[in-house]
Amino acid sequence: MNEWSCHFDDDNYVNVPLLKQELLKFDYNIPYYLGKTSTAEPMTVYDGSAASKPFWFGTGGAGVCLSQAALQKATPRILNNGFRTLAGKFRLPDDVTLGFLMVNVLGIELTEMKNFHSHLETLYIIPIEELQYQPVLSGGTMQYENDNLISLPHLYEPRQDPLKFRSLHCHLFPEKCDVNNIL
Repeated sequence: MNEWSCHFDDDNYVNVPLLKQELLKFDYNIPYYLGKTSTAEPMTVYDGSAASKPFWFGTGGAGVCLSQAALQKATPRILNNGFRTLAGKFRLPDDVTLGFLMVNVLGIELTEMKNFHSHLETLYIIPIEELQYQPVLSGGTMQYENDNLISLPHLYEPRQDPLKFRSLHCHLFPEKCDVNNIL
């Protein structure tokens, strides 16, 4: 699918068929920056004494997608270490840098995707029957605190499936499930 470019972290489960359906709702010939916010307020970046226009950014923990038109617009700014230079100038993480670039430099506002979920959300409150409608889910395991995982029961040993992604895959696609190792 050359119409879109998406970035997800290694602690994301991406339901690819559903993600494709979601992306078909948008025209890739229009600059789109899709993602989910994780902050209560828009970000502001300071360069010396001047402040940027406040902007929303899509948290990397929930994944982001850029349409072909958005990528074409961004390419001159990110080639030849342009993205790295911009991130270094403001000392920003990659997801905030991308938001700044898209909104403040290119004028492409974030389109909020409520069904992209990061580990920063309380994931267990998503009802099991709603999991099939979430193209992106995440998880977090904490060494000394409660894990932040979807409410689906473990179908595999937790050490083999710490984020419950194998269990989720079996829930969503039972015909592709490895039934030999289920608890």
